[in-house]
Parts: sequence; C-alpha cells; structure tokens
Amino acid sequence: MKRLANPKWALLLENISREERGDIFMAVLKYPDVECSSAVWPFIKAELDEDDIKYKAKCERLATNRLARWSEQNSSDIKQTLSDIGQKSDAIANSKTNNTNTIEQSKAIQSRANDMLQKLAGSFNASREPKYHIDNEFSLSKIIQRNPNLFPIFDEFTPEQLEKGQMSLIRKCMGQDKTIAQIIGWIRNEGKFT
Repeated sequence: MKRLANPKWALLLENISREERGDIFMAVLKYPDVECSSAVWPFIKAELDEDDIKYKAKCERLATNRLARWSEQNSSDIKQTLSDIGQKSDAIANSKTNNTNTIEQSKAIQSRANDMLQKLAGSFNASREPKYHIDNEFSLSKIIQRNPNLFPIFDEFTPEQLEKGQMSLIRKCMGQDKTIAQIIGWIRNEGKFT
C-alpha cells in the first residue's frame, strides 16, 4: 500500500530534531514492521493503523462486489448454457424416438447431393454454367422447378435453412449473378451461424 504524508504531521514534527524526523520518516516507509522510539511515533502509527484498516475494508468490499458481479453473470451464463444443452439433448432424444433412421437418412441425402455435385462437376464448363441473377424476384423454389435435376442437391438443407439462405442472398447480394455452386456455398455458410 502506498503511504502519503499527512499535512497534519508537520505540526507534530516541527519541534523535533532532524535526526528524529529521519527516524520517523524511515519508520513510516517500513511500517508496519518497525518500531520507533520517538514520542511522536505513537500518534503517527495510530493514524497509519487506521488508514490500513480502512484500506483492507475497502479491498474486501470491492472483492465482494467483484465476486457478486461475476458470479451473477457467470451463473446466468451457466444457467443459459445448461438450458441450451438440455433443450438440444431433448431435441436429439425426440428425434431418435421419432425416427431411428435419422442419421442414415441424412447420410443418404448427403451422399445423393455429393453424387449430384460430382456429376455437375464432371460436366462443368465455366462458360456454360448458368448464373442466376439475385434480385427481389429471386426464388430457390423457382430454380428447382425449372431444373428438377437440381432438387437432390438441396435435400441436405431444411426448409428453414433454404428460406434463410434465400433471404440472406437477396439482402446481401442484390444485383449479383451467382452459380448454383455459389448459391449452395452461401446457404451452407449461412447455416453455420444458426
């Protein structure tokens, strides 16, 4: 703890010798591990003791406030995390009881989508690949209706993901032309943030 000289001490120290003042000054610097033989020292030491008690009380109060603030914040974060984990585990349990083949179905859908993408990649010609203009009229369902062979590519996405991806494309890519591969990449990236 830093120690500041109290201006009131000047009144106590003005009538004593320089040597005694030096002893008191050194005692203040070494406080609380020193004793001084000066007659003035008990008054200064009492004030230092009082300041030390006030400082320790303030430190304890601040530590208590800090712990209370962080424990409230952390407990609410922990409660929220536990709630999220509980909801997700309930959803997983419900999906397993509702449909035991969910994992196999999603793997099959992913496999069909990958097969379709490989077929498209095999016949890929950058100059021939159609581009779709993103504007207010842009619709993934219209693209799928016009090109039914593309439907399996979109099977990996839920309707909510498709809708969110479409809205995001319209909002962020207005006026741009995008290929199917770019649109699918966009929807996958948007799905990462849900």
